[in-house]
Amino acid sequence: MAADSARWSKERQNEMIQGMRERARQMGIITMTATREPILLWSHYANSHKGLCMEFESCDPGDAFAAAKEVRYADEYPEVRLFLDTDKEQYDKVVLAKSRAWKYEQEWRIVEPNGTFDYLEFSPENLVSITLGCRMCASWAKRLSEWAARSESCPRVYQAMIHSDAYRLVFEEVI
Repeated sequence: MAADSARWSKERQNEMIQGMRERARQMGIITMTATREPILLWSHYANSHKGLCMEFESCDPGDAFAAAKEVRYADEYPEVRLFLDTDKEQYDKVVLAKSRAWKYEQEWRIVEPNGTFDYLEFSPENLVSITLGCRMCASWAKRLSEWAARSESCPRVYQAMIHSDAYRLVFEEVI
């Protein structure tokens, strides 16, 4: 009897987690990283190195980045305690969990449970630097560099380049 109860409980918990994952797909989630280094980040999230990486500094507890939470990486799905965890704790455990295989991403997330983000409004002072992908078209790189030079916050601009002797990127300051 106890084994049946434990199996039902585990099955029910898995169903609940699947339901939360479905709900998470309907949430607005902005993902960020603590690093620009890994080549795979550029391949997966910056249009195969044609995009850019923006570095932000968050100093004010009320700014756009204050709600960011660090993703937890693990080999197993998180334990969601249906009757002990609050709804928010349950969603955090599911939405902020990822396989350990992705740990190199050093991901942070801002979650909007009631919809999607059209954009994230931030103060220009929060923008510290822009790194241009190594395959970004020259006209976009020029426009972004010119914009940064004119900007009040004057973010630094870097160009990503493939290292000549190793499987990694190097970053050269342009502005």
